[in-house]
Amino acid sequence: MNRYRDKPPELQTPRLAAPGPPPPRAIQHTKKWRRPGPHSRPGGPLPGVGEVWRSGGPERTIRGLWSVDANRLRRAPTEEGGLEGAVDRSRKWPGRLRRASALSWRSAQAQAQNVAFVGVLCLEWLLLLGNYEATSTQVLLELQRQQRIASSLQLRKTGKDEQVLKRITIGLFFSDVVSHTPVKEVNFTLDDIIQGVNSSDPVLHFRATQAAREMISQENNPPLNLIIEAGLIPKLVDFLKATPHPKLQFEAAWTLTNIASGTSEQTRAVVKGGAIQPLIELLCSPHLTVSEQAVWALGNIAGDCAEFRDHIISNNAIPHLINVISKGIPITFLRNISWTLSNLCRNKDPYPSESAVRQMLPTLCQFLLHHDNEILADTCWALSYLTEGGKEYIHHVVTTGILPRLVELMTSSELSVLIPCLHTIGNIVAGTDEQTQMAIDAGMLKVLGQVLKHPKSSIQVLAAWTMSNVAAGPRHHVEQLILCNLMPVLVDLLRNAELKVQKEVVCTLVNIATGASQGQLTLLAHSGVLEPMLNLLAAPDMEVVIIVLDIISYLLQHIDNLQEKKSLYFLIEKVGGFEKIESLQHHHNISISNSAMDIIEKYLSEDEDDDSLPWLGLRV
Repeated sequence: MNRYRDKPPELQTPRLAAPGPPPPRAIQHTKKWRRPGPHSRPGGPLPGVGEVWRSGGPERTIRGLWSVDANRLRRAPTEEGGLEGAVDRSRKWPGRLRRASALSWRSAQAQAQNVAFVGVLCLEWLLLLGNYEATSTQVLLELQRQQRIASSLQLRKTGKDEQVLKRITIGLFFSDVVSHTPVKEVNFTLDDIIQGVNSSDPVLHFRATQAAREMISQENNPPLNLIIEAGLIPKLVDFLKATPHPKLQFEAAWTLTNIASGTSEQTRAVVKGGAIQPLIELLCSPHLTVSEQAVWALGNIAGDCAEFRDHIISNNAIPHLINVISKGIPITFLRNISWTLSNLCRNKDPYPSESAVRQMLPTLCQFLLHHDNEILADTCWALSYLTEGGKEYIHHVVTTGILPRLVELMTSSELSVLIPCLHTIGNIVAGTDEQTQMAIDAGMLKVLGQVLKHPKSSIQVLAAWTMSNVAAGPRHHVEQLILCNLMPVLVDLLRNAELKVQKEVVCTLVNIATGASQGQLTLLAHSGVLEPMLNLLAAPDMEVVIIVLDIISYLLQHIDNLQEKKSLYFLIEKVGGFEKIESLQHHHNISISNSAMDIIEKYLSEDEDDDSLPWLGLRV
């Protein structure tokens, strides 16, 4: 009989950004990694009888190879491609969008003129219809009022733009050389940008760098390669070191951030240009916006691959990143730090070093107590990445004492928090039996029943997968699962849930069956699961059908008590189970047909001469 500890099917769609509208900042493409969720099990033969299918947890791009570990089969992580476009690790998810700055003066002026023109038309129309009795003086006054409204609209839009700009430049000293220099609105060409960054004038440096940033900040198909091929990256890296000019540092960091949000090759160009060390040094900048932009850039680079992540870690970035955190830090800055830390935890082959993990965990534990949902979500994702690394990484996480808080977050109404939290809990109970018991002791099973009733099927999938990993443990884990009254919830899911949820439930049931005592087997047979489970023999998912046949075969073979075995036969017969099994003998799937014929030959043969067996006289 197969025992399963595996990764659940994938969730619906990747989360591209936090819920709600993006902050009013100009467009900035980022590698804001949000995993779409766990993926399907691999095809092919199932593990052998009595073996446990227990994985390191849901993975965005991992499928696995089988490797024996302490009588369990765990999935050894391998890169084999992913789902929902997650095959390519270099794919960049747009994150918080920086909106390209607001309306220009000319566009606002045009809008004002349009409003005034519409007002004139409306008044003329009313006069013609005779519905508006007014003198020529009143008409003139009304036209002036329309113009004032239009002017007010223009001023409000201009004020809004200035407010956006203040959010970007707040904290910068006005002693900056650029701040005292009037800058005319000039449309820079690429040649102008090249000349400007290579000049000796700090004003031109700023204007050219700002123009480069604006050029690649467009939302669709930003021309990142133009900047790279023009050889501007080394100059931008030099501008990061321009301490007397923080606005220039900010624009250079922003430009490099956007370049690093592109493909892996484009990110590599930033790394080869020597940007990592200057960006780490900018974390200590007295100007918060400069420091925050450096955090953002490092997060993009770290999220690209394990090589770049380790390059950042080896340059002692983590202590500098943590030291940035202070009581007066804006919440947006804190969100960027939590996101960057999560990218420093992600990627594998190899996983981040254990020393780096120990550096980050105290801060992650603090973030887990935060009230902001985006910080909580990024922190839970960081923990889920770490706990995918196996029992050693799980040990580092659970020994911090954060399990009760994770269990508390399992009740969160925010999907952005709940999903990565369930990933983390599921990874932990895929560890050792002792680590699973720690999660149970923290109250995980008591909350899991509520999560299984969640209206979203993707959440039910994760919860059922987590329960299947608990059921893959020793008998006392199965007993605790039963004592928490979770069997009725499983029966309800078998009857009413979507197929992907039912698949995880039957994996839970097969784990319960193969690890159960005689009493637990009897309880399983009489729990009400037989009818809805046997109905799944008509499911389109071949693996579900195979697992159901395995469960029936195991129950028929391993229930020792003769009366209980007879009772099991009558229960199966009552719901038409044997007819369903017989109909599968000629199934096109060879594994299904063989399993069905095996059950028929062993337990329903008419020439059986052992009168002690319960099926005699039951079939005609």
